[in-house]
Amino acid sequence: MGRAPRARRHAVRRPGRDRSRERSVRARGRHQHDERRPLTLALARWEGVRLRRRSDASLVLGPLDLAVEPGERVALVGPSGAGKTLTARLACLPPPADLRLEGTVAVDGRTGLLAQESATALDPGTTVGHQLGLVARTRASDRGAARRAVAAVLDELGLDPAVARRHPTVLSGGQRQRVALALALLAEPELLVADEPTSALDPVTAAEVVATVRRALDSRRTALLLVTHDPAVAAGLCERVVRLADGQVHDGLGPEVGHEGMQAPHVPRVPGEPVLTWSAVSRTWRAPARGGGRGRSTTVGVRDLSLEVRSGEHVAVLGASGAGKSTLVRLAAGRDRPTVGSVRVVARAGRAPALQSVPQDAGGSLTPWRTVRQLLVEALRVDHPDATDLEEARLADLLGVVHLGADLLDRRPATLSGGQRQRVAIARALAAGPRVLLGDEMLSALDAPTRGAVADAVRAHADAAGATLVVCTHDLDVAARLAARIVVLGDGRIVDDGPVALLGAYDAGSPALRALREASGHRVGALR
Repeated sequence: MGRAPRARRHAVRRPGRDRSRERSVRARGRHQHDERRPLTLALARWEGVRLRRRSDASLVLGPLDLAVEPGERVALVGPSGAGKTLTARLACLPPPADLRLEGTVAVDGRTGLLAQESATALDPGTTVGHQLGLVARTRASDRGAARRAVAAVLDELGLDPAVARRHPTVLSGGQRQRVALALALLAEPELLVADEPTSALDPVTAAEVVATVRRALDSRRTALLLVTHDPAVAAGLCERVVRLADGQVHDGLGPEVGHEGMQAPHVPRVPGEPVLTWSAVSRTWRAPARGGGRGRSTTVGVRDLSLEVRSGEHVAVLGASGAGKSTLVRLAAGRDRPTVGSVRVVARAGRAPALQSVPQDAGGSLTPWRTVRQLLVEALRVDHPDATDLEEARLADLLGVVHLGADLLDRRPATLSGGQRQRVAIARALAAGPRVLLGDEMLSALDAPTRGAVADAVRAHADAAGATLVVCTHDLDVAARLAARIVVLGDGRIVDDGPVALLGAYDAGSPALRALREASGHRVGALR
């Protein structure tokens, strides 16, 4: 008791690792263990954990004590930037290079990670089946058993077997996220760390995935550490909820983790001339048949789709996972080409770009070695190459739009939470002064109050700049806040196109819209 605690190292057990060193690390930190939870029952524990920046020793996370027992399911909730992702990832990975860990993190078993940004977790150069097979073979007795395990997990997660023959780049965001979940489950982890596993999914698919994950965990008796800003997901999967705020554990649930009611639609300026047009567009992909046969399967992103968006319009594109929303954005942003048809973007006079897009996996779009300041300045100088005197004030204003502080300017993307990275990507897109802002689930990583506040601020910024908004989302709250017009996709086609008031008209719209509305029924009362 009288000795000062010695320095401790990050201790995460891996299969085959020498455990004598791990036991010594655990022993040095044992005096800090929460006595309410017996040490022998903890599958994973965080004891006296603090994360500090190496540059100035400022505290980023902690002090924090947490334990997860075998088979227990724990949800970490709290506002964006509270430290949820940093805390959870310490169970699987060492801290980021620019952060120093104090305290002990120890895990007595295999861990699996389901990352928030599924696009960066999957290899775009190989097929889904190849990636799943590599993981399955680490646990299977032979290749045949590995193939059966892959087929079983795809069926369990509601994925078509043809997905195995495709590359991740042609999948929707929701499909990629389920593939990432399949990778994690194939590793047979004793602790699954899931970071916002449903943030990119529409309400119908999210409910299905929550039920699927619950069944998978039940059959495997796997412990779960879930990071989420959705209380419905936390309630559906977990028996214990831990709230983080300012990097520390706080007992009880605050209002920041609850759903907000859907807001009444705003009225933007009268639309002008067409600025973005999809004309009879189809996008399909061909994949080799299973086993290398002669046949080929066809994947349809969008089919025979025509859509016109006018200057100053605010349009929300809705649809279930796999309906074609992300394909629509990629075609408009020039990151993909249509198989048939054309996409036309009308530029505005001057240096400002015609279009800027915020992708679903924002972390992958931010240059990792640049600071937030450098990313924003680079975008600002596209439209204002000589406005160096006003840059500092402009940077603060841009971060204010997305509810971030200027203290993040000198940090790199890897040190930010998923929600903070998403907001930096939005600020960077706005900095360039585009005529059209495209967003693909650009608010999905944010907690409900922050999501609503940022949506309102982005809408106001677009109104003031006369910019056009086209936002793909599965969240009816976001659609109601941002848009005056909704377009609903189903199986790659437009099945609804009308005013945002359709969201609250329970007897109107296509089956696709009614399914989304029913799944989100608790949020749409303000529009009824």
